[in-house]
Amino acid sequence: MPFKAVFTLEAHGTTAARTTLELTAAVNGFTLISHTEPVGLMALIRSEQIRERSQLERHGASWRPVTYSYRRHGGSKERRSDARFDWSAGEVAGSAKGQPFTYAVSRGMLDPLSYLLALMRDAADDAPQRRYAIAGNSVVRNYRFDAVPGEPVVSEAGRFETVGWRRQGRKNRVTTVFLAPSLEHFPVRIHHREKDGTELTLTLQDLVRQRGP
Repeated sequence: MPFKAVFTLEAHGTTAARTTLELTAAVNGFTLISHTEPVGLMALIRSEQIRERSQLERHGASWRPVTYSYRRHGGSKERRSDARFDWSAGEVAGSAKGQPFTYAVSRGMLDPLSYLLALMRDAADDAPQRRYAIAGNSVVRNYRFDAVPGEPVVSEAGRFETVGWRRQGRKNRVTTVFLAPSLEHFPVRIHHREKDGTELTLTLQDLVRQRGP
């Protein structure tokens, strides 16, 4: 179901950025775009912006990625990567940091953005754990999410009870996604802790859904 969501990003006790996540209908599928830009005082200090785009196609009762792109620009570290999923040939091909890569695609593989849609899709089931193969830059990464207690989330979008899913990443990085059952398990808060202990929190501020007839 198409939607447009706006999140604020909190870092070091202040609102540092705004992220817009938008899912739109496309021919035989959907386009998912995430755009993050600095706001407030942070915009006076940093001009870095991040844009991700995932093109998805319908596949049976679900969907699968076709292309993925990542762009970071405006700051001291420019970065870009691209991936294309050739399901008939059974491979993922792309480039990252100017270097090409190719590897085998596996059933159910996702890109680094569309895994959020997969969590939403699967969260209503009672399984205590979720595993996803993610097409990374030159390698496949395995994301394991474990069910954890939710927490109340209060923002301009409202007050929500949540269920939590936590991923322990590399080098002590931890990401916890809080989904609201009242919003069909839409993410209302995403908390990330970096390896140096830095904490980043995305909180939903506005959600508009395009409902069918």
